[in-house]
Amino acid sequence: MKRPLLIIIGLSLCSLLEPQTAFAQAMRTDSGNLWANTTLNLQAIAYGANNAPIAVSQNCIATIRQKGEVQVEIESEAAQTIRVAGWYSFLVTNKGNGEDTVSYIMQKIDNYFDSRWLIDLYEQQGPDQIYDLATRITTTSSLMNPDETRRFFVRLRAPNDTRTDGLTLAMNAASVFNPQSRRGWNFYAGADMNVSFSSRVTLWTDHRLYVPPVFFGSQLFWIAYFPPLNRSIIFGTNQPLRESGTLQNNVRQYGNVGGGLVGRKGVLAEEGWYLNTEVASVSTGMLRVDMPSITEGVYWTHISNLNNLVRPDTHPATDGTRVYIAGLDNRLYGLDWLFNILQLYLTPQNTFAHAPVVGVNRVLASYTNGQVAAVDLNDHSVQLISPPVSQSPTFQPTVDTLRENVCITFENQMFVYDTATSAMRWQRTLPSNIATQPTYDQGTDCYYFATRDSHIYALQAANGNLINLYPRRIFENTQITEGTVSVVATKERKVPYVYLLCRTQENGSPQTRFVMITAANPLNRLYDWTLPNDALFGGGSMLVNSPSTNNGFILPWFYEIGSLGNEGAIYAYRLR
Repeated sequence: MKRPLLIIIGLSLCSLLEPQTAFAQAMRTDSGNLWANTTLNLQAIAYGANNAPIAVSQNCIATIRQKGEVQVEIESEAAQTIRVAGWYSFLVTNKGNGEDTVSYIMQKIDNYFDSRWLIDLYEQQGPDQIYDLATRITTTSSLMNPDETRRFFVRLRAPNDTRTDGLTLAMNAASVFNPQSRRGWNFYAGADMNVSFSSRVTLWTDHRLYVPPVFFGSQLFWIAYFPPLNRSIIFGTNQPLRESGTLQNNVRQYGNVGGGLVGRKGVLAEEGWYLNTEVASVSTGMLRVDMPSITEGVYWTHISNLNNLVRPDTHPATDGTRVYIAGLDNRLYGLDWLFNILQLYLTPQNTFAHAPVVGVNRVLASYTNGQVAAVDLNDHSVQLISPPVSQSPTFQPTVDTLRENVCITFENQMFVYDTATSAMRWQRTLPSNIATQPTYDQGTDCYYFATRDSHIYALQAANGNLINLYPRRIFENTQITEGTVSVVATKERKVPYVYLLCRTQENGSPQTRFVMITAANPLNRLYDWTLPNDALFGGGSMLVNSPSTNNGFILPWFYEIGSLGNEGAIYAYRLR
């Protein structure tokens, strides 16, 4: 026989506490959870078909256990550049069902440099307690009711010297009742510091630094041009670069070269310094300076079979053995140490946009129609890369030496192609035009560059994704009009830094700026504001690693500084 019974569980709420305590305490929190330690008197009642109770179970006493849980909301900017002290704020809510305290674990991740950052934690226990007026705590908050939200402050104080690469502060908050409820987040900080050059050299009055410095052996060499006498003069350091006295009292004149203007940027190949020569911006060819004998005298050879062939607005490139030249006839040429000329690639319909660039196994030439020719150095086969932009690239192509990809820039657009197949790998459009040629760093596998709106970028070379903490504004209320970016890690510390030399415009006034930026933490910066604002760029900065030191130097150089008598100048900064 079927028994039509309906079973219903009946709950009656009560407390085993004393009556006055039981009725004084609310049964539920503001969010509707039962308070911890609430006691339930449970009974099960069975009803028949006519809704009449037919059976009642024995009483069962149950107590609500406490649930510990916290919610964290970051209120302030989580990443800051700090001159002296920076304040971070966050809100913590007790999401449990009972009174609880919050425990904190703060861990400094700054193992690059002994930075000595100071960290303080404050709890706002009243409406008037703001920042350092709040109550300072160590690891545990005061008691918090369920659903109560409280504000906390973290003060980070930068070290009073330049010994820091920035700080990542790993924060953890957890209910003391339930340590497994831990929530983690990071605060990032960098110091805003000043840096000065170690040494500098200025040339004679009206002697422009026309050819960038080159590092041969352990000495530095450069070429100055004196217009009144149409004379090009080789200067250089007399002694190897040292940690002290790098340039001061360490410069000599080696001799004249070329019988006129030698131009642009030279390259070293097979112990020779290859330089364009020109008269009134018309190419007359190329010459080679013998470098091993330069301390005894300047010996140079005019390469006659390149007469009237080399474009004067470009410069040669090299793979260390052969020199590559952009020709006036739009042909790409190769030159060996015996001055034999190899005709590599000809595009009669296009003209060169920039000087050629040598990659791992290819030499690349960019053209005014936007195309880039990648010529194999072994079999001389050509891959013609055609970005969807029909204009001159903004800068020379940049080669990813790990994948043999090439990065091509057009104003605010970046395109990356495989040089072996001419297939596009990725592209990216930026909110502002690119102001410096992208630099590829194999150690971090990233492209680094600055944009006109004063931001520094780091993109993963494999896919173009942004690196954490990038982009980051470097200057306020100013634009970058030109500049150069280099990335290097010293042998001693192996911490990569981004070095930015740039010219800016602030309220119509030009300024020259040099900045050292921690690559992994662009909040951490060292500025030099003392460079002459009327310095004319000649091509940017160059890296030098002297054999006598693990640290080495980076050398910004300038074509001409009007306030110094129209002299060229080289500045030396110690690498970080």
